[in-house]
Amino acid sequence: MEKEPLVSIVIPVYNSYDCIQNGYESLIKQTYKKIEILIIDDGSAMQPPAVLLKRFAADSRVRFYPREHAGPGAARNFGIKESTGEYLLFMDSDDWLDQCTIEELVKAATDSGSSTDVLIFGFHLYEQESFKESKTASGYSGSKKEFFNEPFYECYKQFLLNAPWNKLIRRKLLLQEEIFFDEQLRILEDLLFSLQVIAAAQRIKVIDQAFYHYHYLRPNSLMTKFHIGKEKILLQICQLIVQLTKDYPAHHSYYCKDIAMKVILQLLQVKEQKQYTVRQRLQMGRTCLENPQLKALVKVAVPENRHEKAKLLLLKVLIKLAGKTNRTARVQEGERID
Repeated sequence: MEKEPLVSIVIPVYNSYDCIQNGYESLIKQTYKKIEILIIDDGSAMQPPAVLLKRFAADSRVRFYPREHAGPGAARNFGIKESTGEYLLFMDSDDWLDQCTIEELVKAATDSGSSTDVLIFGFHLYEQESFKESKTASGYSGSKKEFFNEPFYECYKQFLLNAPWNKLIRRKLLLQEEIFFDEQLRILEDLLFSLQVIAAAQRIKVIDQAFYHYHYLRPNSLMTKFHIGKEKILLQICQLIVQLTKDYPAHHSYYCKDIAMKVILQLLQVKEQKQYTVRQRLQMGRTCLENPQLKALVKVAVPENRHEKAKLLLLKVLIKLAGKTNRTARVQEGERID
């Protein structure tokens, strides 16, 4: 390697100093030494232990930034702007990396003098302290255009596009294209960010190895939890995916089906939101079902089994019923219907 590039690792922390130890140890023990570690405290209620602050101060590669609480997206955006590395790597405070991770990633990104904009790698999934499975995809190195065929499809199915932490990203790309996390969102902002990065990249690489250890502790993840307006973001994501893969429409039915399943889950959760009145919950469901993007998505979606077929059929019926209810209400209000 002619010149070792500096790699910046950005870690948002929010009330999680009790579980940062493994991740921090995995970074300072990396075989690749040319790194800087940016720890962004997102307004934690708990103070970092004095012994930990002492360790941060003792390593010139570590920078600690206490900030007011603004969410992980804002903390990561701050890290993007404050970092100085050629490449960026994100990490969650309760996760960790294999010791050879950054060395292997830099080697792959700079192999044969190639100028990789984003390098995607696999991860190991842990649930409640126990290893569950590893997620990887077939190796790929090439242009963005070809990536949006089979490589994108495989990465999508293996959940390699959902998070920012399994990607080595050229920092210059983010700054030039002004790609940052949407700080107004509290759900799905990671997936939107990843898609925007891939859309802007000219050269993409996927390696079939898993280096990141993802600690999944929360029984109700943001991906499955109810949020008002979540279906709008899901439909926006689907529209973006279809646009990015427009030259390879063979998998559009899968993307649309997958998003449709998530929208159905959102609809099923509406009735459980007892903090809202029955009228409010009915309006939430109706607003979702009357979305023209959802109607277009359902037409393309193709189920893969009987269970999904039943769900899609139910969704189509609900969309029709919502349309009829809306027309009836308009007639009762004296509105002219063409």
